[in-house]
Amino acid sequence: MIVRYLLPGTIWYLFMWLLFLTPVDEPILRVFGGLPARSLVHGLLFVGFSHLWLSGLNRQLRFAVLKRKAFVIVPAVALLTIAAAESIYWIQHANSELLLWNLIFDFAGTGMGILSFRVLYNKCY
Repeated sequence: MIVRYLLPGTIWYLFMWLLFLTPVDEPILRVFGGLPARSLVHGLLFVGFSHLWLSGLNRQLRFAVLKRKAFVIVPAVALLTIAAAESIYWIQHANSELLLWNLIFDFAGTGMGILSFRVLYNKCY
């Protein structure tokens, strides 16, 4: 029953791609003194991605290698996702300022998701 542990992360990942591929033709909405709102959303998406997938890989008991290598697999997949999503965005829009903010928040979100998992599940895994 590995599916029940990985299903939330899979749904979250598909939702991320749905948002990444949705075109936004409106002007850039800025919050908190100039940060692009879309970049903040990217960061939150990667927090959820990292946390859900680390949780799913560590909770499943069928494949021990996935459990042992979860802290390598999740950042690697996050890096590939960041590269693919931002490449698609760059091809479509070529807005270098927004691309830079997206990259910063993607990496920060991945790190925060890993950190939140470590803090919350310190004694469990």
